[in-house]
Amino acid sequence: MDLQVSQLDLQNSVNDIWFRLGFLSLAEMEETEPAPWVTVTELFDWMDEGAKRLAYEVGLFVVFDASVAIVPNNGVCALPATHVFTLLAATLAFTGGSDGTGLTGTFAWGTAPWGAGAGAAAAVLTYGLLRLTSVRDLYSLDGNWPTTVGTPGRASLDASAVGSITLYPIPLVAGTLFQICQEYPPTVASGTSTIAVPTVLQDYFSLAALAGARDKESEERDGPMADHYKQRMDLYEQVMQHLWGGGS
Repeated sequence: MDLQVSQLDLQNSVNDIWFRLGFLSLAEMEETEPAPWVTVTELFDWMDEGAKRLAYEVGLFVVFDASVAIVPNNGVCALPATHVFTLLAATLAFTGGSDGTGLTGTFAWGTAPWGAGAGAAAAVLTYGLLRLTSVRDLYSLDGNWPTTVGTPGRASLDASAVGSITLYPIPLVAGTLFQICQEYPPTVASGTSTIAVPTVLQDYFSLAALAGARDKESEERDGPMADHYKQRMDLYEQVMQHLWGGGS
């Protein structure tokens, strides 16, 4: 089996399940008159929910992110909208120069006092791993942590609002926050139905669509079958957790 990350087109799942939902053809399910009891759009919505569930339950959507800028004198950074959980964090900052503020100073690179003939040390890159720390432990470490400044050595996901990460101490220079993190995959929909997962997971998304359809309030609702499909999804997730690790 191909367990490497590849591209799976979830239109294949739609093509695989229309007959299981009682339709004579895919075209019948796509008709507008009379409106079918379940639509292709809804099937993609349920598969998209399945993908987001995997982002939490399984370490499948792990990415390297360098999109977060560190602002001097500001310890709270907004995370990407697709962020789920940070596995590893590090900073990259410019430091050095005669005014002690690195490349955030008032002089452009190549001019005094940065130039080689100016007698000032060149700016250097400072790279450092951040230890993920809870807000409770930050208070144990430093009762004044919200106002402590310096070179960041820790990061907290629960010290500020949801969707942000807090650096401790508060950084004095600009830089970039590097992360290895779990993120939501792009939204699955008709026309954007490709998702970066191994092709062996097509059955999982087919089950997500079937579970949603059979759980929908309609004349075709079948609660026991919906529960059956959800249980099969759970079994798939156990296998995925064994292969790629658990989620957040």
